[in-house]
Amino acid sequence: MNINHQALVPSDDQPHDDDQHPAQSNVQGSPAEQDLVDTVYETPVVGQTPRRRMTGLEGLVALAIMVSLAGITAPIVGGKLAEGRLDQTLVDMQHIVDGIRQYSKDTLFLPTGVQGRTDLTWLQGQGPLPQGADQLQGEVRDLADVLTNDSMGGRAWQGPYGQETVDPWGHAYMLQVAGLVDSGHPAWVVSAGPDGVLETSALDRKPVGDDLLLPIN
Repeated sequence: MNINHQALVPSDDQPHDDDQHPAQSNVQGSPAEQDLVDTVYETPVVGQTPRRRMTGLEGLVALAIMVSLAGITAPIVGGKLAEGRLDQTLVDMQHIVDGIRQYSKDTLFLPTGVQGRTDLTWLQGQGPLPQGADQLQGEVRDLADVLTNDSMGGRAWQGPYGQETVDPWGHAYMLQVAGLVDSGHPAWVVSAGPDGVLETSALDRKPVGDDLLLPIN
């Protein structure tokens, strides 16, 4: 084996360049000897962690794991968001029912018309009507006339009895109040749900489709 060992450790009187490896330029010998020199220079310094490149196969495995985790996380996040909206809808509707009860307690009137008249079928919350609401039959008045102003309750009104809001999908809540004086109809608050289509009819006592319903007792 013919390796110039002096090149591995430069002497003071031998010029050298920090950007070059004189040992590699002074090797004369077989391929095995060249491999030995390469091993010397590739061996990490004591105490230094050797760097290792990820292979193509390992990269594909890592990518597959990331994609799988993303697929698991997305439904969980989406499910929690949907669950939160459903919970908020029930809270909103309960606040509306509580407000109506307090209105009736203070005024001694049902929310079926001005000062106890019974000419109303529906109360409409704020916001755009859900699809299908225009098919409902009967007189309609704003829910605000019960909860936030005295136009129906008169002097006995002591509200406001709550704050109007749209449902979590941006549509108005609908209240069927005719059922408070007509046993042939139910009385409830309804949200058209995620699809924004009101599928519950005036005679239904349970929600239809993805509608959400709360009875007014």
